[in-house]
Amino acid sequence: MDRIRPVVSRLLLDAAARDRLPIIFLAIVVFAFFLPSLVTPEVLIWPHSGLGSDISYRHWPDLIGYARSWRAGRVPVWGSGVALGRPLAGDPTVLFLYPFDIVFAWIPPALAFNILNALHVFLAGLFTYLFLRVGYKTSRPAALVSAFAFAFAPKFISHLAGGHVGLVWGVAWAPAVLFGLKLAFDGWLLGAALGGLALAVQMPTHLQMPYYTAGVASAYWAWHLAPSLWRALRGRRDEWRQVRRLALCYLVWLGAFALLAAAVLLPLLELLPYNGRSNFTLADANLFALPPLLLVTLLVPSNFQFPEWTMFVGLIPLALAALAWRGRRHWPWPFFALLAFCALIFSLGASTPFFALANALIPGLGMLRVPTRIWFFGGLAVAVLAGFGADLLSQDGAREWLLRRSKRLVIMTATYMTGSLLAWLGYWVMFRRWHEPMSLRLVTAALVILVGGLWLGGRLSGRAVQWALVLLLLLDLLPLDSAFIDLADPRTTFLKSTPALDYVSAQAGIFRVYSVAGDLPYAVAAAHGVETLEGLLAFQVGYAGKAIRVATGC
Repeated sequence: MDRIRPVVSRLLLDAAARDRLPIIFLAIVVFAFFLPSLVTPEVLIWPHSGLGSDISYRHWPDLIGYARSWRAGRVPVWGSGVALGRPLAGDPTVLFLYPFDIVFAWIPPALAFNILNALHVFLAGLFTYLFLRVGYKTSRPAALVSAFAFAFAPKFISHLAGGHVGLVWGVAWAPAVLFGLKLAFDGWLLGAALGGLALAVQMPTHLQMPYYTAGVASAYWAWHLAPSLWRALRGRRDEWRQVRRLALCYLVWLGAFALLAAAVLLPLLELLPYNGRSNFTLADANLFALPPLLLVTLLVPSNFQFPEWTMFVGLIPLALAALAWRGRRHWPWPFFALLAFCALIFSLGASTPFFALANALIPGLGMLRVPTRIWFFGGLAVAVLAGFGADLLSQDGAREWLLRRSKRLVIMTATYMTGSLLAWLGYWVMFRRWHEPMSLRLVTAALVILVGGLWLGGRLSGRAVQWALVLLLLLDLLPLDSAFIDLADPRTTFLKSTPALDYVSAQAGIFRVYSVAGDLPYAVAAAHGVETLEGLLAFQVGYAGKAIRVATGC
């Protein structure tokens, strides 16, 4: 009990009282960012890229259908709208049984999507803040740097704009899983159960997110276990107590997840033998892997707004992450640095042998497509490292340590600025217009250099620099994030009927139809009670795929 009480006190009292102002600030920033989409109930967040939204292809009719069933006092377990019908229970990609779906029972669907988008961005930031602030005792501004770096990461917001709400809502819980495990490692075993709860909440969102989260969390646990196990095996008998305690943490975490996610896990296990993904080849899994040339977008954002290839994490998070290794010795910065590196390499897909090796050795990995989605976790790792790096700035000796390396700093800064300026001017020469994201990076870089120079010169305290970096981080990310988002009226965007649909829906009886030209869009067809043979099915039952190929010749 003596070890538990300080952890509980810090978690409940500090986060609720002493840290309430940073959390309120986080909430205000999130609310302000999403305000245009919240004050007009008829509009929906829509991608500026023009690539369309998964909301129109799948989530709109699905969630409206769930809400209709709940209001009628029924729990939907079967969806007849697409692909000869499909089981909802056990499909971990359709948000079935996701707790926040209940919002759609009372709120207009467009507004419900917008509210939940804002809520999950806030939750992503809140969990990351608590992970750094409570789990690793960083300063408030350092924890805010991590919170904003993850919650407003361009990849996070670009997928949200693209309607990939299952991915975004799911990954928002990833830092909560790590936070729960960290509390358990520090002596509060209930934290492991709460981490299992967070993973269970992830389960109905999109299969990739709980799969990757479970893998990252297991590696995080193994990272903490390995030193104690090594010392125990070398004769330190007292270390076996720590090994047993960490093993208990993992078992509680895993058991809580299995029990709380059973309503999704058990039907999923039953469906897996019939899932068409079991026949995926390496080429299937490699879909939308990052082209190696686009690695440069890790440093400079591109105007090409394709969510799967959005890799930029912000200038300030990258700069601060580079300082993390100089931080406190108990910080697991090597783990997060390795996580970011592995996620980046895996994102390249079959361009490196690592992808084929991972798919061959890790069970279930070959059933997942689009390797760049693991960069959500690479971005989380960079955000955590950025928080560690920001915290370093207020530690004793940090200024002197950097001053001793001032020549290297000047060379690296000059190289980055010169390269950026040449690229910026080259873009104007080629296209006769300025590259707006690159222009903003140059302004941000100049302000960071100014603030850093004042700190190194002794004119600003470390804490003042930390708060300045929080504000500069918002300047670094929010304009870029805003460029991903438009607002659209569903009635004029994807709920417009077509002559073919009007004809079919006017006929008596139940129709299951197919249109090569897309004249029978799923969302509006579902609203008319017309069942379509095709559909966007991330988790496709094998027999449906065979029947569709026979019926359509495709």
